[in-house]
Amino acid sequence: MTRTLRLTELQVAAHQARTLGRAPQVMAAPSPGKSKFRNVRVENDGEACDSKWEAERLQQLQLMEKAGEIRELRTQVSFPLMVGDEMVGAYVADAVYFDVKQNRKVVEDAKGYRTPLYRWKARHFKAQYGFAISEVRKS
Repeated sequence: MTRTLRLTELQVAAHQARTLGRAPQVMAAPSPGKSKFRNVRVENDGEACDSKWEAERLQQLQLMEKAGEIRELRTQVSFPLMVGDEMVGAYVADAVYFDVKQNRKVVEDAKGYRTPLYRWKARHFKAQYGFAISEVRKS
């Protein structure tokens, strides 16, 4: 049976210092590269958004709330995804609000790209909660 040994960078540097007789040298953390989907994290009124589109949509929803079209706007709301009594994951909605015109609760996601994981979570959400996530795409 083969055992895999996993060491942190600090542990490797300390080992090298002991065996080579020199001071430990710790490598700098890699700089964060471009996002896989080219989204840029931004802040909107002190709230972090995962993309420019999400921040723009949040501003639209805030204006709609001021106009009385929606109410009870909440952002980054987590919904547990359950199988029986076991939690198998969680879906975090970009926004949850009550639509006054449609007289219903809306769980919304500002979408640029639908990943396989998101598609699975959306199907699971609909099966568990009985309604679909409202996807809003940039026009």
